[in-house]
Amino acid sequence: RKLVRVLLGSTGLNSRSDDSEEFQVEDSFEVHPGYSTIRSYNDIALIRLPRKVKLSELLFPACLYTREDLPRGPFNIAGWGATDKDGIKMSTELRKATIQPLSLDRCNQTYPIGPKLRMGLNEDMLCFYDPKGETDTCMNGERRRPFVIERRHMELNS
Repeated sequence: RKLVRVLLGSTGLNSRSDDSEEFQVEDSFEVHPGYSTIRSYNDIALIRLPRKVKLSELLFPACLYTREDLPRGPFNIAGWGATDKDGIKMSTELRKATIQPLSLDRCNQTYPIGPKLRMGLNEDMLCFYDPKGETDTCMNGERRRPFVIERRHMELNS
């Protein structure tokens, strides 16, 4: 059995806000059928929460971007993860950064092909970089941060 803690609406792993909700989720995963723990392809899953989420201005659904083309950057990313190059020191506070898109051809020239990406990056993947060289979303423990294209105003009904 897999037991996962899901924390919504909080910017700190060890802190809560009035809008935050915590869920214990057990065996409610829908993993992509092409996913493998030894590769970095198809690494997406759906988690079924045991109850409805109370939406607010700070807590709202993330929508998947379904268009073929991306608008021009920059894009915002956010996540918890490694804060050092060795991947040892992990953040407990939500961090954010601004990144730019990079073509898959250029990314495949730059990103090392290894055990996790034996076929390189493919058309199902997106590649980004920080022009200032200060932020990294691919190395040592902080992989695949969610990125934001735009946030439209939502009306919330109770």
